[in-house]
Amino acid sequence: MRQNKSISQKTFNIKLDSNLAVVQAFAQLNATIIDLEELLAMGLDIINQSFPFDLLAVMHVSEKSGKLTLISYLSEKPNTILEIFKPFTTEVLNSGLAIEQKQISEDGLNYSCLIVPVATGRLVTGVFIIANFHLYSFKPSERELFTIFAEQIMVATTVSKLYIRKQQQQQQEITRRQIATHFQKISSIINSTLNLNDVLRLLLEHLRVIVPYSSALVMLVKGSGLVIQAVAGFDNSLKGEQINVDENVILKEVLLQKYPAVFSDMTKNQFWMADSPKFLSEVRAWIGAPIVVKSKIMGIFTLHHDKPGYFDGADLELIYTFANQAAIGIENALLYQREQNKVKQFQIIHRRLDYEFISIFLYRSQTNSLHLKAASDLSAHEIQELNLTFPLTKPTLVTAVANKQSALLVHDVTSFEPYIPHPIRKRIQSEFSIPLVIKGNLIGVFDVQSVYKHTFSPDDVMLVQTVADQIAVAIETASLFEQRNKRMVELSVFNQIGTDIADMYDLDNVLISILERIKMLYQVEGASLLVLRDGLLHFEIALGMSGQVIRPFTLKANEGFAGWVIQHKRPLRVSNAAEDKRHHKGIDKAINFTTHTLLAVPVQIQGQILGVVEIMNRIDGNHFTQEDEIVLSFIASTIAVTLENARLFKKLTNSTLNEQSACL
Repeated sequence: MRQNKSISQKTFNIKLDSNLAVVQAFAQLNATIIDLEELLAMGLDIINQSFPFDLLAVMHVSEKSGKLTLISYLSEKPNTILEIFKPFTTEVLNSGLAIEQKQISEDGLNYSCLIVPVATGRLVTGVFIIANFHLYSFKPSERELFTIFAEQIMVATTVSKLYIRKQQQQQQEITRRQIATHFQKISSIINSTLNLNDVLRLLLEHLRVIVPYSSALVMLVKGSGLVIQAVAGFDNSLKGEQINVDENVILKEVLLQKYPAVFSDMTKNQFWMADSPKFLSEVRAWIGAPIVVKSKIMGIFTLHHDKPGYFDGADLELIYTFANQAAIGIENALLYQREQNKVKQFQIIHRRLDYEFISIFLYRSQTNSLHLKAASDLSAHEIQELNLTFPLTKPTLVTAVANKQSALLVHDVTSFEPYIPHPIRKRIQSEFSIPLVIKGNLIGVFDVQSVYKHTFSPDDVMLVQTVADQIAVAIETASLFEQRNKRMVELSVFNQIGTDIADMYDLDNVLISILERIKMLYQVEGASLLVLRDGLLHFEIALGMSGQVIRPFTLKANEGFAGWVIQHKRPLRVSNAAEDKRHHKGIDKAINFTTHTLLAVPVQIQGQILGVVEIMNRIDGNHFTQEDEIVLSFIASTIAVTLENARLFKKLTNSTLNEQSACL
């Protein structure tokens, strides 16, 4: 067991009794151990070392069955002895009040028990049972100790549930990240080559990693049938062989349904054995997924294994996702074959077509605007300095394309009424823009400009559309991995905060450490914690601004952004503080800090508001998102646990000192 710090020499000049040591030790465990059963077992062991009780037990009402179930138990007697306390536990669950009972039974089993409710507000979720198998009267200090212990059990239960939920999310996140890694490689394949044979070969190689197989085929639609375009595990001589779909019931059904199918053992399928080619007659497990682009069937992937039942429903979903993503690469490769000459012309686009300027605008959903991300004639620094942004509500050529999600070709920009001249490019005469879209979602706009009128033809637009599709996939993939990296940083911060709150001796330093980690996570200019005391909000901690100046400030519980959060008991995001009537401008003025954007969330536990945590002004200039709000709310719950532990610790310390003073 972990060695507890002694506070008798560190904080007081008198020796404290075991009550304080018990709560202090359990509070430290509460801050460091997440597993509820392990925590309670160690908590009961701590009590057992300090008090001579014959039985200690914690029981919770099961969320599934609604029945009282045993969570932790410490006694030399079997846990069946708990049946004698059943009438009293039922009374506590119904009344929400602790009860003490003494009983002399006819069979000679005497006992005394104290049963304390474990509750969230008025909702009783369990009981804490303390008993001796002889007549015993509980002292007032013991009753108070076990009441506080029950409160700590409730806090531990809440934290444990949050942790389990977060752990499940983390596991899902790890799985999604692994799958995303594989699919990112598919995106690389899509962008690495437009040669159809190379694309199919690489796709089959990578598919073997995602869904292992013995053999595989890629068949593409040709006329009314299918032609084998790529093979794995078979002789290459099969390439080019045609398959009559009308004569194969299973292939026909998969293509008609536009959804994959899985079969455990094809040798037991009479339709397959009757209709399949000879080289497939010994296939056992089989899974097939159609290749579909914009509702058009382009072909089918089929995977085979010599072990019956090898593929399952999870493989079905994976190959379905794979086929959808691979379809983009296959379609692009097919377009490449049909439009090879145009692609070559596009590669020398500046020389042949005289459109000197190419730009990529990315869509920001938070501000509903297009932001210039890349340009052929501007460096990254110049783009950052230019900071060119078009709200989708503003009529321009690129916003018109974004709103309609369809390409637009303008032969003479002077005849296009919404046209806005480029701040740097002064000689633009013609322009066309293509939306970057993934699964119906706008990613951005690909824009091409020329200094000549009537430069572009519809064929040019079709040609660039091929490249734009690949760009959209690449941007989406990069965004996906940026989000995954952000999740990893968040998890690291959560772990660091968990370590910080283990120290109960210096609350200020713990809170400062937590706010520093929040400031680092969100990359903001300022962060603060306001604590609610006596109906007023007190600035407890402030980072990124003058703490010496801000500390004396107090706000009424209905003033400023923090007051609004207190009153409404929910988070608040502000994108323009200067124009928001709720903004308390006096603080900004006093500390010489200007709040532009803000995210504030309540610090609360079991429905009780303890304060507000705020972060201000993201360094990158972006607004705070709903995702930021969710993560900060989770961190705020950790701050609430820290504040509540400190309150309970102080309460018990004062109680113990009062008892000792009374004895002197």
